[in-house]
Amino acid sequence: MVIRKKELGQLIRDRRKSKRLSQRNLCGNEEKLTIRQLQRIEKGVSLPTLEKLDYIARMLEVPISDLLGGGSLQLSEDYLDMKNQIVKFPTYGDKKRIQKKIDLIENIYEKYFDVLPEDELLFLDLSEKLMGALQGSKLPDIKEIYDDAFEQTLQKKKFAFNDYLYLAYFLQKSAYETYYDIKTVKKIARKLLRQELETNELYNVELLLTVTNVAAVYALHDDYKSAKPFIDKAQQIIDRTQLYTYKPAVIELEAMYKAREEGDKTQAKELYHQALMLGEIFEDAAVIADVKMEMEKDGID
Repeated sequence: MVIRKKELGQLIRDRRKSKRLSQRNLCGNEEKLTIRQLQRIEKGVSLPTLEKLDYIARMLEVPISDLLGGGSLQLSEDYLDMKNQIVKFPTYGDKKRIQKKIDLIENIYEKYFDVLPEDELLFLDLSEKLMGALQGSKLPDIKEIYDDAFEQTLQKKKFAFNDYLYLAYFLQKSAYETYYDIKTVKKIARKLLRQELETNELYNVELLLTVTNVAAVYALHDDYKSAKPFIDKAQQIIDRTQLYTYKPAVIELEAMYKAREEGDKTQAKELYHQALMLGEIFEDAAVIADVKMEMEKDGID
């Protein structure tokens, strides 16, 4: 049996009141659980992560199994398969691929909205907004819709999976703003260079994408010198993780650096052709079209 939000929320609320604990008392300094998060959980609006549920159980002095009541917060294999498809396959700006991911997200909402923990719903919400932006939707300032979550992410030394989505949101917006927040981008950039790979493949994909996003922000603002360390880190991640479907984009950025920063069109041409070859191997028309567009900008055939 999979536990439902309203059932769990009501149970937590009842147990808290029977212990004569206020929401503020239960949340303490709000490091593990904020009052706002607890309010959403108790109202049945969101399902807590296992980490938050463990904290609540300890504060209520009950086994976590008592709160679950024989149910489970375990994610279904079907959901995990769809999540993999959303995270792992690059779109390269291709409209059909973007729409396919948006359709997957809508499908997940229809099937699993009631049983997904808060962090999974956040993943879906952020992913949907990022896909929408690729289709031309305007991204509002991240603080307008995620309160202080982005600021909390910026304070971390070690990023979690969803943190990369917050960063991707901010970076995607920065990429197309004439006057972007360069100070915050540099703060993100410094922290990213210190992040390490994990055993979780999806985590590594998001780390790679965020590193590539920083390189792209710098490149779109013609700062190829600042982009270079992130091009190099992206190459290192790909070599260690074998996430080769992302390699054409990174090689393309390296070619842009060679042509536009170093003025070495011979080396740039060689790199562009490597990216094209990979596009042909993957039979990926979107990759090939994107590489050819950048080659044309650099006057390389």
